[in-house]
Amino acid sequence: MALSTAMRVSPPGMCYYHPNLRASYVCSRCGRSICRDDSRFYGDLNLCPQCHAGVHPVAVPRVNNPLPPMLTGFLPPKPRPVWGFILALLSGIVAIIAGAGATTILYANLALVPAWLVDYWMVPLGIGILLGLVVVLGAFLVWQGYSTLGGILAFIFALANIYLAILIVVPVMMMYIPIAIGIVAVVLGTIAGFLGILSK
Repeated sequence: MALSTAMRVSPPGMCYYHPNLRASYVCSRCGRSICRDDSRFYGDLNLCPQCHAGVHPVAVPRVNNPLPPMLTGFLPPKPRPVWGFILALLSGIVAIIAGAGATTILYANLALVPAWLVDYWMVPLGIGILLGLVVVLGAFLVWQGYSTLGGILAFIFALANIYLAILIVVPVMMMYIPIAIGIVAVVLGTIAGFLGILSK
């Protein structure tokens, strides 16, 4: 540190606190002669013990950062989990498509639909939209840094696309298309969930 205000004392001078020791500095505040052992630095000032004790240091707020302040500005930001986000987003979109496809096929084949399912031909669309939107929400949570929560949402609500399996009871070959699309949503959501939890 620069001792711009510290002045050397002439050799005959003795320390104010230790009269048997030769003084090396003068206190920048009170002007007392002090030896090297009693010299206390405060910024550019050289203070005696009494003046140093009366100075209140400026409180520096603590930041919950394990790294030293000199390193935090040079480190790159934590990378976003891109693959978890992309796959979860795709899974949500595919889930909505599966629900819409199942609803369309049911409506086109109402004569072949079992009696218990006739009144609920719109349900797959509602469930597909709901599941898809929650998986998309999980994707954006992953992107915003809430990787674990977003990954769990993407995994669980993509897995819920298994509801399309009940459509196997409809004797229409085209019904396997939305079921296959739903399985794709499940696979994508499962992978996205794990990638999100792992922040990748």
